[in-house]
This record gives sequence, structure tokens and C-alpha cells, in this order.
Amino acid sequence: MSENMKIYDDSFEIEGATYPLNAIKKVTILNEDAKYKGKTKPFTHQVLSGVTMLMPIAGNPALYVGLRIVLDDDSTQHVYVSQKPVQINSEAYFADRKEAEKLMEQLTKDAPSSVLRVEKNDPIL
Repeated sequence: MSENMKIYDDSFEIEGATYPLNAIKKVTILNEDAKYKGKTKPFTHQVLSGVTMLMPIAGNPALYVGLRIVLDDDSTQHVYVSQKPVQINSEAYFADRKEAEKLMEQLTKDAPSSVLRVEKNDPIL
């Protein structure tokens, strides 16, 4: 589990702040370009999972896998699952994606499907 996130029966905690699970409106798994982590708002510079056609020219980008959690007041919380940069489509990448999916499932297990939207890659346009 991510070091910065704890999930309880009816709430979750990120960096010391606690939020109710029933306040979650949307959870998205995202990939952030590693060179921008900590320099801009989290997940502003995304790398899409299926962008492998550019890889022979540009090389495999290093990235961080994480979650964007939108609450019912439209505020957002972010948590990085990757503890260090991973290469897209590597074993470490797939392990971090699997961990992100597990966290997403724990966060949304009791949410009514009519209210909650869960997405595995939601690019910002």
C-alpha cells in the first residue's frame, strides 16, 4: 500500500487528513511523467498507458503511477503508488498498476455505482 495513504472501514487518510469513503465521487488511476513529479500540480503531465508507438524514437518514459480521488465537493486528493520512477510496460509498472487497482477497489467497495465513476486512465484534456 502507498506510504501516504491509509484506508479504514469508513474513511481514508492521506498525509494526515481524513476523508469519509462515502464522499468519494470518482477515482482514477493515472501515470505522471517522472520529470514533472513535485514540480507541478500532481498528474498534470500524464503518460497514457497505450502510447508505445513513440517509444522506439523517444525511449520508454519514466513515470509514477497514482490515484486521483475526486470528492463530492469537487476537491481532489492525489496519492502516488509508485515509490520510485518505473518504465511503462515493465514488471515494476504492472506491479504498481495492480497496487493502484487494489487501492481503488478498497476505496470504492461500498459505493453505489449510480453515484461513483471509476476509471483506470482518464487523461486531462
